[in-house]
Amino acid sequence: MNPFQPPWWLKNCHLQSCLGMIFRPRFQQKLVWEELDLPDGDFVDLCWAGEPDRPIAILLHGLEGSFQSHYMQLMMKMLTENGWQVVVMHFRTCSGRINRLARSYHASDTRDFEYLLEVLQKRYPHLPLVAVGFSLGGNVVLYHLAHHNDSPLRASVAVSIPFEFDKTADYIPPFYKWALLRSMKYKLTQKILLGQPIPASIEEIKRVSNFRVLDELVTAPLNGFKNAKEYYERSSVRRLLRNIHHPTLIIHSKDDPFIPSSSIPHRVELSDSISFDLLERGGHVGFLHGPYPWRLERWFTNRILDFLQKSV
Repeated sequence: MNPFQPPWWLKNCHLQSCLGMIFRPRFQQKLVWEELDLPDGDFVDLCWAGEPDRPIAILLHGLEGSFQSHYMQLMMKMLTENGWQVVVMHFRTCSGRINRLARSYHASDTRDFEYLLEVLQKRYPHLPLVAVGFSLGGNVVLYHLAHHNDSPLRASVAVSIPFEFDKTADYIPPFYKWALLRSMKYKLTQKILLGQPIPASIEEIKRVSNFRVLDELVTAPLNGFKNAKEYYERSSVRRLLRNIHHPTLIIHSKDDPFIPSSSIPHRVELSDSISFDLLERGGHVGFLHGPYPWRLERWFTNRILDFLQKSV
């Protein structure tokens, strides 16, 4: 497959990152929703699409994303039109419903994902499983693979990954940061109003203006980390990539506005099982190309499909 080349008028990393959100297609096929009860008494919402008895692609969205995110809509369309059934696993609080427990989700929390894998193996033992994760969701997929050589996944893909969280936490540009924090702070406030034991007050959460403070205040203590620093160190996958021994594709752009280029791993840091498409341009889950703004295509969808079809 040809490497990604943006058109001359679409080389800016912010345009690459934002235009996909503005001009996003709508997935037109029927969706089937399932509430999956979890061992700890909580739930995650699954969104199914495609014909039954086909290979299953599990899609994991990024921070505060959902099945409605532009990249998820694109992958759902591409995969279902090419003989796959798709299940979107929404991280806790991301399906539009506040969860029962205070615990939410974080970058290295693979427990819900791994429980889903167990359920799918038992339910469909004859169907191959693959996973595609975007941004934080890609981090979860890679973290799982690095710790489970016995993973049932035939192949996996991770797109636009925050390889080192300590470098990424303070790097995200103001507008993106404001939008993500606004969503996260709203959900935390709702949990407090429901009486859930969040380790911060509403007033403290209102004053949060960056990810590092939020992770120090809430994410770390809520999930068993001493502080934000430990959370970032333990959740970063760059140091773990040599441990991945399943067929894996990583797609990343050097100009990703969310992720500093200094955090991108070198080829010697990767295992032989990893194919690494490191591109000069493409933004954050962008990779848009096409002759005109009204005829844009997303390079990553075809690249992912090609990799998965060859791996299964």
